[in-house]
Amino acid sequence: MYFKVDFETVIRGHHVYKSVWSPVMDQVLKCKRDTRAEAQEHDSNAIGVYLISNQKETLTGHVPIELSHLLKNFIEASAENKLCARVTGKRKREVGLAVPAKFSALTTELQIARILERELNTRAKK
Repeated sequence: MYFKVDFETVIRGHHVYKSVWSPVMDQVLKCKRDTRAEAQEHDSNAIGVYLISNQKETLTGHVPIELSHLLKNFIEASAENKLCARVTGKRKREVGLAVPAKFSALTTELQIARILERELNTRAKK
């Protein structure tokens, strides 16, 4: 049994990756740690958003830095934990180009889901 926590935010950095990816409404992308040295220089907790196509992963952007530490801890809490993003709108200008997305965090542990949901709600109120 899986527990699911949904939240909306953006995929950041599209201005860097727009040459390799064009967002498509309702497209589902996989999220995981970005361990590249370049990413680690800017955010030691970087979570990349990847397009999976023909068994190949293409980096398309990153989770906002404000959420990266929380989501890194979620992903690393259990090998069963998964995070994915679904594109919900057209790219827009923010700091660079951002793509609106609905993220879904899946876990087999109810306690982990409750903690994640509480933390996300706390951050949304700030």
